[in-house]
Amino acid sequence: MNFTCRNIVLISFVLMLSACSSSPKLFWDTEEGLDQSARSTDAGASGSSEVLPEVTTQPQGGRELPMAQNIGGAEQLPGKYSTILAGSKADLNSRSYGQTTGDLFSATVDAMVSLNYPVDVVDSSGGVVTSDWIRKGENNPNMPSVIGYTRHRYIAHIYHDPAASSNLSKLDVYVLGQVFENGKWTDTTLQYLTEELYSAVNEYLARLPH
Repeated sequence: MNFTCRNIVLISFVLMLSACSSSPKLFWDTEEGLDQSARSTDAGASGSSEVLPEVTTQPQGGRELPMAQNIGGAEQLPGKYSTILAGSKADLNSRSYGQTTGDLFSATVDAMVSLNYPVDVVDSSGGVVTSDWIRKGENNPNMPSVIGYTRHRYIAHIYHDPAASSNLSKLDVYVLGQVFENGKWTDTTLQYLTEELYSAVNEYLARLPH
């Protein structure tokens, strides 16, 4: 009798715990536990998956230019730039390269940008790249040079060398210089200011695939 009473009390206690919502569930319907476990596994898998960003490959060295084969061409500097040089005391330097005008033009633009020159005009049809006025280093307006405050700008002209083979191009660099005297800027000749630019152009040309 005592054994039967204890069983009844124990069964009643277990059923009471099962009915309590805050207590862990002791009895499962058929396959109920399996479904919940599967859902938990799927959720964990989706939570741990990571969407990787798409990686794009950029070409190293040189910028791609539309219709690069038509860049420059004429040995004569286009008229509007010749007008700027007219009457000035510009210093002219010229070098030849065994690359197409498109590659040389691209390298010249990249070189000016990398040197932090204030690029003003990029004229692919005329093969011309110009900078705005530059005042830095020995020509810093806050540090008077031997001849006073100075500034300079570049006009780079890229064209095919008419006296050479089809893959030989030329880069002419004009340096327009000015000195500040008597309250105004006056044209002057400033030399030895192209080596830095030519050196940077060579570096970018060396990066092009051969």
